[in-house]
Amino acid sequence: MKARIIHSVSSASAASAIANVLHKHWPTATIEVTDIGRQRRMGGVFPASLMVIVNGRWPEEISAEIVAIRQSSDFPLVVYSRDVEEKYEIEWLHLGADEVITTGSAAKFLAIVDALMRRLGDQGEVLDKVRNFGDMTLKSGRQELTIHNKRVQLTPTEFRLLDALTSEPGEVISPARLARAVWGVDNAGVRDSLKVHLSHLRRKLADAESTFTIQSMRGTGYALAMRDVFNTTDDTRMRNLLTGS
Repeated sequence: MKARIIHSVSSASAASAIANVLHKHWPTATIEVTDIGRQRRMGGVFPASLMVIVNGRWPEEISAEIVAIRQSSDFPLVVYSRDVEEKYEIEWLHLGADEVITTGSAAKFLAIVDALMRRLGDQGEVLDKVRNFGDMTLKSGRQELTIHNKRVQLTPTEFRLLDALTSEPGEVISPARLARAVWGVDNAGVRDSLKVHLSHLRRKLADAESTFTIQSMRGTGYALAMRDVFNTTDDTRMRNLLTGS
């Protein structure tokens, strides 16, 4: 387990507290605490299992940092920020954060981190399980997706969503089931995150020219569907095509 915690000038103490929490949870982990200025000089690439950004007084600075990191890395990324406006929470998710935590609960923080890291072995070793679904190949240990034999960069949350959708081919999965499969909980905040991550995932499938897309079934949930069926307005026909009936 390797983690880097990035903080602004006004959040150094909070970053140290988070580092202590992670050290107690993972005694053998390598955890580095650094400030945003040093992080920018070093660049976004870091061989990490987890990266945490701690926000202080300047949320716009965090937005820029997320963009810089996501240009070169796809490891789990969590933003910890107390007393922040909701518009920034939404913006950070859109920019590539996997989670935004706004409470001071160490237990909740660790539960979220555990959910992000659950596919890694105890020493951070990757255990691959391969699933083929149409033109997609998913390697669960590495959280790797290839479409038409080309790798598609997904965040860990996006991968878990796709993994859940492909694990039950032809099934329409309710938002509650999908949220619990990915985060282990279901509430209003999680539902909002779900919509954002699904939107990102849908766009990436389209950019990779996959024959599949994510269909929103009105009042029911979500399912993978063939792209040529996506534009239909007949929900009954869509269900029949998904289930083969």
